[in-house]
Amino acid sequence: MGLVLALFGATNVYAQSTVELPYSITFDSTNDVWTVLDASPTPGTSWEFNNDWGNDGFCIGNAWTATPSYCIRTDSGEPNDYYVSPSFSLKEGKSYTITVDAASGPNNELNLILDYFVGSKSADNQKTIEWIGSKLPATVGESGEVKNQWTLDANKDGVYLFAFHALNWGANNANDAISIYSVKIEEKADGEPDAPVALPYEVSFDQTLGSIELNTVYDRDPSTFEFSVQESGNYYVAFHISDSEGANAYGYIFDFSLAEKEGAAEEPVATAPVANLAAAEIATAKSVELTWTNPTKDVDRRDLPADAALTVKVYEGEELLATQDAQAPGSKGTYTQEYTADTFAGEHNYKVVVVYKEKESEAATATLTVVVDAINGVVVPTDAMVSVHTLGGAAVGNNLSTLGKGTYIVTVKIADSTMKTVKVTK
Repeated sequence: MGLVLALFGATNVYAQSTVELPYSITFDSTNDVWTVLDASPTPGTSWEFNNDWGNDGFCIGNAWTATPSYCIRTDSGEPNDYYVSPSFSLKEGKSYTITVDAASGPNNELNLILDYFVGSKSADNQKTIEWIGSKLPATVGESGEVKNQWTLDANKDGVYLFAFHALNWGANNANDAISIYSVKIEEKADGEPDAPVALPYEVSFDQTLGSIELNTVYDRDPSTFEFSVQESGNYYVAFHISDSEGANAYGYIFDFSLAEKEGAAEEPVATAPVANLAAAEIATAKSVELTWTNPTKDVDRRDLPADAALTVKVYEGEELLATQDAQAPGSKGTYTQEYTADTFAGEHNYKVVVVYKEKESEAATATLTVVVDAINGVVVPTDAMVSVHTLGGAAVGNNLSTLGKGTYIVTVKIADSTMKTVKVTK
């Protein structure tokens, strides 16, 4: 048999008066302020005052507590009984705490539920704050910490009634009994949110419902859901069940867990190319100096870690000239390539590539043409391929002897593919 604490809300229920908060009551005598709503299929024995001392017998058998209470016990039907509070005027957006002193028999199977009603005091209009269960006082987790306080967040202005709801799927037996000794209801002060629990969090709802063993009768295939939050804060997770017919809505929650989803392994991406790649001729040393700036972002324009170790590779054509390891993002890069007298002159094509987390960046390129001064009367081998350009870069043929006086850039490629570029004045 189960006990449910229900809260009923009404906006125009018989123009009923409301009780001021904070409110508290000790059930040490009969009263006509709290009322009984028997929604059992076959109404029978319901909530009643029990002196727990004297001629009415003990509510909880042989308890010998001598503590009066309102209780519910042996019932020949299937108990579905509410013990309903007076009316309270609650405000939208406010939170209210309900503190309960209650006890159950040692072998009790009657369930207690904390419910509320909005609009009218009717079992068809019942809403649940929490299924407390059949073991009272209720406890939490392996520590066995007693839980005797629950919170309701009002979602509309109105008149509310709280109720203890006793529920069982069969007739109560001699061991079934629940006693309510006292109740306190008060508005929760602003700025006092519920203390959040740490993640990951999990809980098993392992109580039995009467004689039904939930872990064996019903399928327990787990369902997994994901959600995202847009801003930091305290959040609640709720299960909501409803049915338009009001007769077929039921379900069972066996276990619940909540954990932050581990981020998927981020696929590395290449860095942006180096910036400001330039090639400068050092004529006196027959060498070319390359300079550049190493990237600070990846191709998606995200900042690279400050301690990222970049590998920089320098090429001429497809020939790898140098590899520079452990280069810092944003640092200045430099490399000098030396040549011989035969290889210095001519067109040089360079590229610089950055490697990070095995991903290679787009190549940055630079081209430099090195011109070597020559005297008049340059001897050109007869088997050489010759191209002649003006100093402005215009092509003027391949026969220097037919050209007029002036200064020209002459490129010579002989049979062994050796190339030389010279500046010739006629």
